[in-house]
Amino acid sequence: MPLDEEGWVINKRNSNAVILGKYGKNPDQTFSISAVLSQLPPFKTTEEFVRLVKEGRVQDTDPKRFTTIKHEVTSYPQNGAECVRSHSVAVDHAAVKRSGKPGDMNFEIVGLVCAHPEDKKIAVNVICAQRSYAGDEDPKFLEKATTVLDSVELTNPSVK
Repeated sequence: MPLDEEGWVINKRNSNAVILGKYGKNPDQTFSISAVLSQLPPFKTTEEFVRLVKEGRVQDTDPKRFTTIKHEVTSYPQNGAECVRSHSVAVDHAAVKRSGKPGDMNFEIVGLVCAHPEDKKIAVNVICAQRSYAGDEDPKFLEKATTVLDSVELTNPSVK
């Protein structure tokens, strides 16, 4: 998933978000990387931050569409920022497909939510995802996603 791989396109870009995507080895396999700024509810401890992120991920998952296979959320300090890393794998029963092929697809997400060090009400949420048929997953997805997430660095844009 490194951005130097061919095929990446910008799907969306505005002042609070950027979403990149590319197709995989078949017309239905997709990869995406997104970075979104959002508001965080107040929290006091790392444990509370982890709980908030975990609850948010669960609320964002439609149980009628997805069957969750794995959902891990852990503290993941990053370059001086308070962050939480998540890894989930689900079966998508209603994936939109270019081929029209019937059947479920696997959906794997590795995410990083960081509270901005200057304002903990602001979250930077970076997500790497792959959607593929069982057995067609990129075996290096987790390694590539970790490289992307580990490159996240929060800075204060007003400091030059």
